[in-house]
Amino acid sequence: MTNQLNYIETPAHDFIIVLNTFSKINRRQITQSLQITNLNITSWNEITINNCVFNEEVVLKELNIKKSIRFSNCTFSKRFNLTRLNSLNTVFENCIFEQYISFKEVNSDSIRFKNCTFNNYKLTQLHEFSCQNFYFLNNSLKSDIHFKPTEVKRIILEGSESNNLITISYLNRNQIIDEILLLTYQGYKTEYFIRNLSTKKLQIAGEIKDSSIILSRVAIGTAILENFSNFGNFKITDLEALDHKSNIILKNSNLGKVQVSSIDFSKFKRILINNTNIMEIIPVNINWCFKNIYSESLTAKKENFRQLKLINQKNEDIDSKLKYEKYEMHTFLKLSRENKGDFKDKFILITNYLSNDFGLSWTRSILILFIFSIICYTLIKIQLGHIYFHKELIADEIGYFLNFVNPVHLFEKIFPITKNDSTNGAVLIDSLAKIINAYLIFQLVSAFRKYSKK
Repeated sequence: MTNQLNYIETPAHDFIIVLNTFSKINRRQITQSLQITNLNITSWNEITINNCVFNEEVVLKELNIKKSIRFSNCTFSKRFNLTRLNSLNTVFENCIFEQYISFKEVNSDSIRFKNCTFNNYKLTQLHEFSCQNFYFLNNSLKSDIHFKPTEVKRIILEGSESNNLITISYLNRNQIIDEILLLTYQGYKTEYFIRNLSTKKLQIAGEIKDSSIILSRVAIGTAILENFSNFGNFKITDLEALDHKSNIILKNSNLGKVQVSSIDFSKFKRILINNTNIMEIIPVNINWCFKNIYSESLTAKKENFRQLKLINQKNEDIDSKLKYEKYEMHTFLKLSRENKGDFKDKFILITNYLSNDFGLSWTRSILILFIFSIICYTLIKIQLGHIYFHKELIADEIGYFLNFVNPVHLFEKIFPITKNDSTNGAVLIDSLAKIINAYLIFQLVSAFRKYSKK
């Protein structure tokens, strides 16, 4: 503790008198238990208690303050309790709480803890307080702390080098918080547990390395991860869309091995992913989305589908993997059409799209195969003059046609002609049909093997 010779020893009763007389109180040492009840301090806009030491417990009850009360560089050696406080701003900066701190029915526009030290080795719980803005910034903790406000609009949490857990939960999940901002930077070890609440906006900024963030049963309007990196422990479970306009925005981030479970991403209106590494995420019981994924460019969108394809391939979710592969190739096709690329590459992409939708549609292959074969078979019959029709020959014609579909068929076995007969180009049509039918049958087999091919 700072040298006591520099402090003015003040009995509790005298401190109350000073509090009514001056808006700023400096360098006081209160040696007795301080209990202030039903005090109306409206003479000053702001009350500042600076560099004071409270050796015994402090109980402030039913205080009515005109604007703000600020504790700066104060030490509370025993229990500190605030009950039924009404003020616009309640601020604690660089304060030391040696033992238990509690709130009860505290109502303030803004509550701020910044650079404070909590030396209590038992769990600290701050419940039953309401405010518009709650700040808990770069505080040092000896034990875990749990905030459970009655009502709050905006929460900003910044960790520190303390290796402890900060928990935020809500008494009534139907009351919607406007914004929650989590700040975590390199070297911070504070862990966050955000659970059982609803918020219009949730943003996480910074880096997880020696710390962790756990989100559980959180309903969000907009979730933002921007310039964020995860090298630690990041878990998201039971994330819900707050309404039909809910969004997830991932920008310039690295999600690392984030564990996501029990989430239906299709309930979100838009998921924007741009310049973000999502390949290492670990999904469990996830309902993926497809058409509501957005990016700032086609190139970025193709990359996102590629990463999602690899995620599901790694987790052996074949159905989702195939769907993301389809969207990846469709986006690649759009890119090739927009860019002046190699014609051969464009030709391969277009023919694969038309023939079997990049290996995903066997119905497209077989339909094109039969339509093309019917056209070629008919043209050959016309070229050879075989245009007569008898209903007794229908079964034979079907047999000849099915043989014709086979790319290794013999022309003479299907279209009988003599050596002296002119084919009028029928052999040329047949040769082209053999080549194209072989390709279409290969595409058909490839589409049939979509669930087993590697």
